[in-house]
Amino acid sequence: MNQKLSAVALALLSSVAWAQDPVSTDGDKYKVLLDNEHVRVLSYTDRPGDATHQHEHPAFVVYALAPFKRKLTLADGRTLTREFKAGDILYSNGETHIGENVGQTPTQVLMVEMKPATPRPSVRGRDDGHLQSRSSGLQGLDPRAVGQRRRRLGCARTADSGVA
Repeated sequence: MNQKLSAVALALLSSVAWAQDPVSTDGDKYKVLLDNEHVRVLSYTDRPGDATHQHEHPAFVVYALAPFKRKLTLADGRTLTREFKAGDILYSNGETHIGENVGQTPTQVLMVEMKPATPRPSVRGRDDGHLQSRSSGLQGLDPRAVGQRRRRLGCARTADSGVA
């Protein structure tokens, strides 16, 4: 009985369409511009009527270089239609989909795929993974003077300490 269940499970698993890397499935449309331990930056270009194979993206940001309209068919069968103007930006937690250009213009986007966070290297002898902050010379000053000096130096205010 266990052998029959195992055979059925194996047959079901082998019939599932596993999502793949878009550069592998649609290398004519996706080009890798940068790939490091933090992000992968892709350019994507297609023409009206073009469609991709099913593929998967981790969390990502898309920046539209030109206006376009496309239909996405998600892994669960739902469809979404997305229409972008040049300069539009979209964040997604990641998804598996098939994309189809259903508009009248080519799709031209930059996509930044996020990678899991990696520990930062130690700095100045610290080994706890946190970067040490440099002294801004603002400790002990009147808060108004700190703000004026910060503006003059072009420093950003951090939420935790109030000092750049």
